[in-house]
Amino acid sequence: FVDCTLRLKTAGLLKCNTNTVESGPECLIECDKYGNKPSVPQVINECNEYGKWSAALPHCVEKEGIKTVQAPKKRTHTDALDYP
Repeated sequence: FVDCTLRLKTAGLLKCNTNTVESGPECLIECDKYGNKPSVPQVINECNEYGKWSAALPHCVEKEGIKTVQAPKKRTHTDALDYP
Protein backbone atom coordinates (compact mmCIF):
# COMPACT_ATOMS: atom_id res chain seq x y z
CA PHE A 1 0.00 0.00 0.00
CA VAL A 2 1.72 3.25 1.14
CA ASP A 3 5.12 3.46 2.83
CA CYS A 4 5.22 6.21 5.45
CA THR A 5 7.89 4.58 7.60
CA LEU A 6 10.90 6.62 8.70
CA ARG A 7 14.17 5.80 10.43
CA LEU A 8 16.85 7.84 12.13
CA LYS A 9 20.09 8.26 10.16
CA THR A 10 21.91 10.25 12.85
CA ALA A 11 21.34 11.26 16.48
CA GLY A 12 17.94 12.71 17.20
CA LEU A 13 14.37 11.91 18.19
CA LEU A 14 11.78 10.15 16.05
CA LYS A 15 8.38 9.37 17.57
CA CYS A 16 5.52 8.41 15.26
CA ASN A 17 1.82 7.94 15.99
CA THR A 18 0.10 5.68 13.49
CA ASN A 19 -2.99 4.41 15.31
CA THR A 20 -5.56 6.62 13.65
CA VAL A 21 -7.98 6.02 10.79
CA GLU A 22 -8.76 9.63 9.95
CA SER A 23 -5.27 10.79 9.00
CA GLY A 24 -1.89 9.41 8.10
CA PRO A 25 0.96 8.87 10.53
CA GLU A 26 2.28 11.90 12.40
CA CYS A 27 5.92 11.97 13.44
CA LEU A 28 7.63 14.18 15.97
CA ILE A 29 11.19 14.74 14.73
CA GLU A 30 14.14 16.47 16.36
CA CYS A 31 17.73 16.34 15.08
CA ASP A 32 20.93 16.80 17.07
CA LYS A 33 23.84 18.68 15.51
CA TYR A 34 25.77 16.28 13.29
CA GLY A 35 29.00 17.26 11.57
CA ASN A 36 28.32 20.52 9.75
CA LYS A 37 24.53 20.04 9.92
CA PRO A 38 22.78 22.17 12.55
CA SER A 39 20.40 20.89 15.18
CA VAL A 40 16.72 20.95 14.20
CA PRO A 41 14.10 21.81 16.84
CA GLN A 42 11.08 19.55 17.25
CA VAL A 43 8.75 19.54 14.25
CA ILE A 44 5.63 17.49 13.52
CA ASN A 45 5.36 16.03 10.04
CA GLU A 46 2.33 14.17 8.66
CA CYS A 47 2.26 11.59 5.87
CA ASN A 48 -0.71 11.64 3.47
CA GLU A 49 -2.45 8.79 1.67
CA TYR A 50 0.06 9.05 -1.19
CA GLY A 51 3.12 8.64 1.05
CA LYS A 52 4.10 12.32 0.83
CA TRP A 53 5.22 14.18 3.94
CA SER A 54 3.74 17.60 4.84
CA ALA A 55 7.20 19.19 4.94
CA ALA A 56 10.72 18.30 3.86
CA LEU A 57 12.28 15.71 6.15
CA PRO A 58 15.17 17.02 8.27
CA HIS A 59 18.70 15.66 7.84
CA CYS A 60 18.54 13.08 10.65
CA VAL A 61 15.70 10.97 9.20
CA GLU A 62 15.09 9.15 5.95
CA LYS A 63 12.31 7.10 4.44
CA GLU A 64 12.58 3.44 5.41
CA GLY A 65 12.07 2.31 1.82
CA ILE A 66 10.16 -0.88 2.57
CA LYS A 67 8.71 -2.83 -0.32
CA THR A 68 4.99 -2.29 -0.66
CA VAL A 69 2.29 -4.15 -2.52
CA GLN A 70 -0.38 -2.74 -4.78
CA ALA A 71 -3.68 -1.96 -3.12
CA PRO A 72 -6.30 -4.60 -3.87
CA LYS A 73 -8.78 -3.83 -6.59
CA LYS A 74 -12.18 -2.78 -5.37
CA ARG A 75 -14.52 -5.71 -5.69
CA THR A 76 -18.25 -5.50 -6.08
CA HIS A 77 -20.65 -8.37 -5.78
CA THR A 78 -22.92 -8.77 -8.76
CA ASP A 79 -25.04 -11.56 -7.32
CA ALA A 80 -26.59 -11.88 -3.90
CA LEU A 81 -24.61 -14.10 -1.59
CA ASP A 82 -26.58 -17.00 -0.17
CA TYR A 83 -25.35 -18.41 3.12
CA PRO A 84 -26.79 -21.63 4.52
